[in-house]
Amino acid sequence: MKNIKNIVIVVLSLIVVLLIFFVVKLKMDSNIEQKNNTNNDMTENELEQKEYDCSFTQTYRVIDKIDYPLAADGVSYIVVDTYQGYDPFVVAIPSSTDNLETYKYYEFTYHLKGKGLINNFKQLNSYLIPSLFNKYNGNNSSGTVYVELDIVETSKKGVEQIQEDICK
Repeated sequence: MKNIKNIVIVVLSLIVVLLIFFVVKLKMDSNIEQKNNTNNDMTENELEQKEYDCSFTQTYRVIDKIDYPLAADGVSYIVVDTYQGYDPFVVAIPSSTDNLETYKYYEFTYHLKGKGLINNFKQLNSYLIPSLFNKYNGNNSSGTVYVELDIVETSKKGVEQIQEDICK
């Protein structure tokens, strides 16, 4: 009887050790796969960079101006929203644009030229801010994608407003 108990204990201990080994191996394989996926994503993002020579327009309603003392020279910020967007967000604009009135609609036309990656407005602003800074300082290029911004008041209401996608 004592031998059988000892054998059962040894077998159960061996099973527990094997299960622990199996779980650790799965965890290590999962970490390696995650690292490989991260490296693949970076490679895909690098490959997604493309040459831009295009324009697109978005209509925004100006909600408020932001007095941000740490803004780069030539750059100001405003809070805007879109028709039925109900989601205010911050947009970089040239500091020379001081005639925007709150609660009026404006068409923001972005002109992109150069090589880079722009899939969203955060990435767009990462190119727009240096472009505005460089233009303010007399240099009309930013080294990658140069962004020119034209802002014009519009009387278009509702669904008449322009909401074009970022250049694809």
